[in-house]
Amino acid sequence: MCFMTGQAVQYYPETIPAFKGNPIIECLRPRVRTTEIIKELAVRPEYKPTDRDGSPEDRGMLTQMHSAASGGRCCGLRTAAGR
Repeated sequence: MCFMTGQAVQYYPETIPAFKGNPIIECLRPRVRTTEIIKELAVRPEYKPTDRDGSPEDRGMLTQMHSAASGGRCCGLRTAAGR
């Protein structure tokens, strides 16, 4: 149970001996394999040369749309924004 939010915390088994038994590390999501990260980064969004001519707001919206299309995730990495 998280002392700050009162929500249940999920713990994952740790494979590195020095980290075993450390509740702060064991509550982090499992590490992502390098091959999975490469696969996620290799996806290129649909792009038209005219996209560069748009206003900064339009280009920002296109960026957000591409991010949403990929699930808005950062390759499943352990990031504060991705939790």
